[in-house]
Amino acid sequence: GLIEEDSLEMTNHWEDRSLREHLDDPRDQAMYGVVHGALEKDLRARSMDFISSRPFDGIAVGGSFGKDGHDLKQLLEFLAPLYPQDKPRHLLGIGDIPNIHQGILNGLDTFDSAYPTQIARRGAALQGADKKYINLVNARFKTSDAPLSPDCECSTCKNYTCSYIHHLFKASEPMAAVLVTHHNIYQMQQVMKVFRQRILDDQI
Repeated sequence: GLIEEDSLEMTNHWEDRSLREHLDDPRDQAMYGVVHGALEKDLRARSMDFISSRPFDGIAVGGSFGKDGHDLKQLLEFLAPLYPQDKPRHLLGIGDIPNIHQGILNGLDTFDSAYPTQIARRGAALQGADKKYINLVNARFKTSDAPLSPDCECSTCKNYTCSYIHHLFKASEPMAAVLVTHHNIYQMQQVMKVFRQRILDDQI
């Protein structure tokens, strides 16, 4: 639409201006150009052409990704053949495991997100690549002596039980979110190790 098109033109203007400033004083830093355009494929393609024609150090995909994973999947599949082959590709603000997997399948290299910490504050403990998470606020964990995730080697799982962390959440103790955050970040690190090995083994 016209609004999205105007927004893209404004974004391109600011990206050009930012790049000029960066090139004048790079300070040993890299600068990525961000591909925008919401769910409008023609705008995304134009944005990709614009970013690819400039001397950015990498390509980032940002902006609106739609309402659900299906919209994101379609967008990433559309963008996959359009990336320049000589630059790294980053997906902005997406950090849940299914969408990271989808990103890897469509040529993305790196990701950033507050997802592991955001869900930790609500009591959600990640369960590896196959399962999503458990909610430690749930009453069923009140008497559970199990760790947050079977076979997890993080310090939270080695030292605390589900019932103890459930108690911390019920008592509104800030330490609850800290412990689950540590667990979730460890889980994400393990999942990414698996993904990296699968890439090296040509399984992805």
